[in-house]
Amino acid sequence: MNFGEMKNEVLDIVQDPSITATNVGPLLNRALFLVATGIDLPNLITEGSLTTVTNDSKVALPSDFHKKMFHVAITESGYEREIKSLNDKQSYKALLRHYPGMNRTGEIRYFGIQGTKYFHYQPIPSEATNLEIHYYKTPDTMINDNDEPDGLPAIDACQYILVHYAAWQLFEKIEDGIEGQKVNTAYHKGQFLECMSIIKDFVGEDDVPFNLPDESLDWIP
Repeated sequence: MNFGEMKNEVLDIVQDPSITATNVGPLLNRALFLVATGIDLPNLITEGSLTTVTNDSKVALPSDFHKKMFHVAITESGYEREIKSLNDKQSYKALLRHYPGMNRTGEIRYFGIQGTKYFHYQPIPSEATNLEIHYYKTPDTMINDNDEPDGLPAIDACQYILVHYAAWQLFEKIEDGIEGQKVNTAYHKGQFLECMSIIKDFVGEDDVPFNLPDESLDWIP
């Protein structure tokens, strides 16, 4: 389903004249962002490049960076050298612990990610260094009716997951104040969560930490 079809589907479900496509669109985009945050969607893996600077230990992350910088490397004369992270999830804090001044100079060996803002590195190389990076990007915002949801795999569970989320959020307001179970709210919430589970099983989860150094952290220079 494209963006326009999804909006119409939600309007057909809620059957509330006070709700328009303008209300539904942002909910569908929020749902897509939540799915991309909760699941490592392979279709959102992208690659790019960063260039270090000689007077700072950080550079801005790409504007479309969403999460998980899982591969960083220097490619020189056909030879690739991987740059490691000191921690799978709290990489910037780990880097700061081992390099508290963040001012060591030398050949870059480790990196840390600060939210969605900065790529930090240590040591700081004496010359600008180009880095090849791989990460999960933010899904494109749907704007036009013929836009397709970015990153979702082509399986049946994905056809309605965004619709169920939007319907869940709208029915939560519509059924507010109703005594007893909010039937429509509960149904669409349950369908959304079930679809999330199906997609997770489909794409699989990699529980092995990435980018971690082979050597003991006690020996980090």
